[in-house]
Amino acid sequence: MNDINVTMTAFHGNDKPPSFITLIRSLLERISMLVRTESPGAFTPYDMYQIHTTLIGMETDFIDENLYGHWFFESWQKKVALNSMLFTKLLKNSIAMDSPAPLFTIRFGGFEKAYCTCADEAFLEWECLSGGSEFHSCGRSAYEGSFYAFAPGPAVFTGWPVPAKNRIDEFPHSLYLFRRAFEKAGFMDKYHSSEHPQWKDDDCYMKLGTFTGPVKNLSLIKEEMRDFLNSLNPITIEIHPKDVAVILYRDTSLNENAIIEKLVLPDILKEPGKLHMLFERLQEMKKTKE
Repeated sequence: MNDINVTMTAFHGNDKPPSFITLIRSLLERISMLVRTESPGAFTPYDMYQIHTTLIGMETDFIDENLYGHWFFESWQKKVALNSMLFTKLLKNSIAMDSPAPLFTIRFGGFEKAYCTCADEAFLEWECLSGGSEFHSCGRSAYEGSFYAFAPGPAVFTGWPVPAKNRIDEFPHSLYLFRRAFEKAGFMDKYHSSEHPQWKDDDCYMKLGTFTGPVKNLSLIKEEMRDFLNSLNPITIEIHPKDVAVILYRDTSLNENAIIEKLVLPDILKEPGKLHMLFERLQEMKKTKE
């Protein structure tokens, strides 16, 4: 996949809710402390600007002078043409811009300490019958999914949609439904792959940084981080249209130097042609690079 690509994010940049910044900083401090004890220098934290969630990857492949959905082709070997105008229409149908209600309310922390051992076919449903978790997602209980890491690779913390701040024990799986809706326009979530066709990606996941190599006692670090999140009173963060952006980038770090163009959601909905022009720019850049 060409490095130059597009994604739809929430909370990319420095304008994050104060309570969310506090949570992120506490997680970064804790993981840095744990890694310093076990494997000094092995963890490279992201800065606050970089940390974001991906609402839906909009990555593309340039084939025969046209743009196609990367994850459709990568996983299912299907050439699905992208339609940015239909994407914007679907956005308008799903978002009430004049409503004070958030697009999503995400709960972080306070999930039951439970482990999922369900068979693959069980992930076609949300109920975790093996471990007593609130639900399971992408092969993990909510507790296990609240923090996970690979070495080398990313360190990730995760929350999930709830209906509202006063209904934190209900899980409508609205982020999963949001991601599925945009398959009509050629954009498929990378975790809805042929490798795991039973998975339903409802995760609001955020990379905190990366491990640059092997880490001693990585399992212990993951468990410590999950226990820390488990000990918190649940924290809810609202995602509003102003928090959402479509980003044309030159590498997936999404640091400041990686951003080519950034369109915030309210501007896209007011002027749909802007998104179409962004994809035209992407196509020209891919054509030039090839």
